[in-house]
Amino acid sequence: MSTAAPRKLTPVASILGLTDITVESNSLYDMECLQGDLLTEPVLDEVKDQIHRGERDFSVKLIKSLFKDGNQTDAGEERNLFISPSSIFQTLTLSHFGARGRTKEELERVMGLTGISSIDVMKNYLFEKAFQAIRERNPELGYNLTHANKFYFDRALPLELCLQKY
Repeated sequence: MSTAAPRKLTPVASILGLTDITVESNSLYDMECLQGDLLTEPVLDEVKDQIHRGERDFSVKLIKSLFKDGNQTDAGEERNLFISPSSIFQTLTLSHFGARGRTKEELERVMGLTGISSIDVMKNYLFEKAFQAIRERNPELGYNLTHANKFYFDRALPLELCLQKY
């Protein structure tokens, strides 16, 4: 563990600096490794609303931080930037599942998840993923939109057996 003083990152650096996020193999232990009645009850509307509000606010802040100096390079040329705040938020949600301590608190603050249990965040994520899978298999929508948010871990990192399938 580093003993250096924490550095202050810009919002973009904080988001893109995923190497600063630590993952511990037992961080979902308190969620009983996704066992039990995890999906027998839907996510409460208040929880979904807070998560969606957090995602919206996160997206707006991200875009504002990227374009705070306008849409031009230092040389005065227009720049093009394509990002998906939703994909970044979903990827950070995956990080949230493995985070602990200060890292988890910071992710919750940035993502607007403060006060929501890890179980509720996980339930919302899984329900959203299921709904997304249904939409992806519906050609009548007239479009095909696929999310591919993934994390890759060093094989030497001991993950809980039940998490290895995710």
